[in-house]
Amino acid sequence: MHMYAQIHSGAESHKNISKSSNKLLHLYYTNSNVLFGVCAGISVEINFNASNTNVDIQTDTLEDALMNLSNDLILDKIFQTVLKPSKLDYYHFKMSENPEISDVTMTGSVSIDMLDNLLVCLNNYKGPLSITLHINDDNNLQLNLDTVKSFLNNNFAVLKKQLDLHLIIDNFPHQHNYFANVAAFFSRTDLILPMDFNFISSTDFSLNKYEGVLSKLMDQNNKVLYIIPSFEKVQSENAWELTSQFPHSKKGLMEENRYQIYGGSDNRAHISTNYSEWYLANNPYLTASISFFYEPFAVFNKHVVPWMDERFIGSNGGGRSAWFYEITLSGFEFWVLNDDFLIFSNTPTSLANELKNKTFWGFLPEICNRHRVRLWESEKKEIDLMGCRPGPNSRF
Repeated sequence: MHMYAQIHSGAESHKNISKSSNKLLHLYYTNSNVLFGVCAGISVEINFNASNTNVDIQTDTLEDALMNLSNDLILDKIFQTVLKPSKLDYYHFKMSENPEISDVTMTGSVSIDMLDNLLVCLNNYKGPLSITLHINDDNNLQLNLDTVKSFLNNNFAVLKKQLDLHLIIDNFPHQHNYFANVAAFFSRTDLILPMDFNFISSTDFSLNKYEGVLSKLMDQNNKVLYIIPSFEKVQSENAWELTSQFPHSKKGLMEENRYQIYGGSDNRAHISTNYSEWYLANNPYLTASISFFYEPFAVFNKHVVPWMDERFIGSNGGGRSAWFYEITLSGFEFWVLNDDFLIFSNTPTSLANELKNKTFWGFLPEICNRHRVRLWESEKKEIDLMGCRPGPNSRF
């Protein structure tokens, strides 16, 4: 108070105190021993009072805080950009055993008419599955729910060991990125393999046979993913009826000479896998050139890779292309597993493909803008090919 009064009155310094005006303040500001003693006493008193004060410090964890919120509110925030109303019944069916944290969970979504595809998948893959099933909220809702119940009951012995099933009930059947994120979010392992269940894994898939791959993926400091090449039969036929005849090894695939690169050798969605090198490779290899529409199937750590943008409405392919475009811009390395592969089954193409191109091209500039600062300062010249940096190759 004395200091502010002196400054307000125009004094040059609040320390200029005459002996006649205030003897105590004069002594305080002119005698260093007095000044030291007063300051030391104040410090001791503050420390003493602090040590004897019972302060109720809140140490609630995030888990404690979330317990005070309803599940509906939490889910609404997590998936806040999806079209609503939408009902999510996570773990509608839950496998009886907890997988190992280092297991690879196949994730993805199916429609009501694709449930049997899961059984085909489980014939070949022995790891966990986390699957989203979308059902339209219409007059057939109860009939479809009964179908799901019968499927689960009739195949309980098989499904209980490997399947987590999540139901989404709404009138928006083409929110494939939302469906994919739900399956990934509720998977109970760190490592996931997002799948299209029109593809079959016919090899004995395991990361343990690749030296160093599992530890590299489990380390969240590594921006890596591992691609599984995709093939299809040369002749058009019902592949689902022939899954038992699919080759179970790389050697068998090459010897049969009945399979080709999925979509043909000029398929931009998969050509960056570099199949010529895969045929000869004895170890996982790094693919350096990434095409603009690349959408492979890959194993990664879900804590590292960006989530799919749930606003993307349309086909699985379009959503995957935009997603891998962002993964590429985020600086990930794309490695290819040399000893595993997937085979496509000839099933009808979804009507959602009609929405693919418009949505895909609408999202690319936004993805580009999110990463432009880092990319423009980057020395990675191959990024120019993605059309994101300013210059003659820029797409936007």
